Amino acid sequence: MGDSFSVSNLILDPRKRFARNSRVSPQGGVLIVIVDGIGIYGSASESFNVETVDSFLVPTRLLDPTVATQYEGGFKISLLGDRVQSTISGWVRYQIQSGPLAGVGAGIGAQYVGERFGTAANDLLLPEYTVVNGLIYYDTGEVIASLNVNNLTNRQYYSEVGGRAERLVPGTPFEMKLNVTAVF
Repeated sequence: MGDSFSVSNLILDPRKRFARNSRVSPQGGVLIVIVDGIGIYGSASESFNVETVDSFLVPTRLLDPTVATQYEGGFKISLLGDRVQSTISGWVRYQIQSGPLAGVGAGIGAQYVGERFGTAANDLLLPEYTVVNGLIYYDTGEVIASLNVNNLTNRQYYSEVGGRAERLVPGTPFEMKLNVTAVF
C-alpha cells in the first residue's frame, strides 16, 4: 500500500495569494504468483487533482477537486521469473508559501531496489541499490525554474535487465538538469 499527498496552490485573490487544497491519494495492489513467472494481479488507486480557476471569473470560491478511482486487474507474465524481490520509494517536497522567499522549494526522494535475478536461468544475482534524487526550484506562478539532481551519490546500478546477462542496462549516473518553464 502506498500513499501520495497532493498539495496545489491556486491564485484566487491578489490580497491572499495562495489557497490550499490537499488530500491523501491511496494506492494499493496485490500480485499472487501462481507458478514461477505467471501471476494474477489487482490494484486500486484514487487520484486527486485541484481544479484551477481564473481569478476574474470565479474570484470568491474554490472549485471542488476532481477525484477519480481506478481499478485494474489481469495476468502478469514474466519470462525472467521473479526478478524484483522488493522496491520501496518515497519523495518529500516543500515550498515556502509566504514572505520574501515565497515560491522557493526543495525536495528529496529515494528508491530502494532489492536483490533480483538478471537472467532467465536465475544464475546471475544483481545487488540491491538505493538511488537518491534532489530538487530545488523557484515558482513565480508564471515561470518555474528548477534544478533537478539525479543519483546524488553517483551509485552504480542496473536499472533494467533483459533475458541474457549482456542485456543489463546501467542506471543513470550523477546528473544535473536545469529546467525553466513558462506557464501561459
